[in-house]
Amino acid sequence: MRLIFEGRPSRTFCLALVFNVGWRNEPPNRRGTVSAWLSRVEEYMKEKLPEYFEIAKKVDAEYSQLSVWGISEDASLVPGALAKAFEIPSQEFLEIGGGVLFAVASGAVKGDVLEELEAMKIPGSQKNPKLFVKPRSFVKTKGLTRIETLFLYQFLKSGGEEFYLELSPTGDRIHYGKKCSMPSFSEVERFKRKFKAMLLKKIETNTGAVDLLVSLNVFQQGQVLTRDVVEGIERMNLLKKVDVLERALGRVLS
Repeated sequence: MRLIFEGRPSRTFCLALVFNVGWRNEPPNRRGTVSAWLSRVEEYMKEKLPEYFEIAKKVDAEYSQLSVWGISEDASLVPGALAKAFEIPSQEFLEIGGGVLFAVASGAVKGDVLEELEAMKIPGSQKNPKLFVKPRSFVKTKGLTRIETLFLYQFLKSGGEEFYLELSPTGDRIHYGKKCSMPSFSEVERFKRKFKAMLLKKIETNTGAVDLLVSLNVFQQGQVLTRDVVEGIERMNLLKKVDVLERALGRVLS
């Protein structure tokens, strides 16, 4: 299993497994397949790990994840619990093309635990998942980096309007609701510092770092670490791409 790890002197750790299917990949007669299977795994993990551990699932449009948070000295309990959890029958999950994309971990985790996680035999996808629910009313962010996409989404959301971000293997996109307005691009540079502060706040916790690393790496070819985030923000110059953004988002407002 491919593992992205960011070690840090911490008394806690967080691990997330990322899967290549979400609710858009569920056939009409199998709605809730992803959530139901992850719920079974989640409940099993809660039974096998100390009760203070926090386990959570997330089902997005075209990917999903299972996160585990705990105290670093007990991190060695996780691989064994995961291995047993994934023995839970998952035929429907596999039939829609479900499998592990990668794992992300942050915090203080011993090397032998990391090696055990990387060596785990977790069901992989045997086919490309099919898309059953087609997205509507969206703008593709082609030409923007993932950092720029996250920035644009937060910038649009800062006005309290109906915008939603989806990260997809066919390209990132921002969905918009029935009522939305275009913020002034003169505010871009001022919002950049707020955006940087928001990301730095996430990076300071293991759960936030893992959440951000998942967002940065899902469906990406290369590997992005949190140290790349600040550099990416500093290099970011959306004002050079205003014409591209206005052409794309102009359709939203027309």
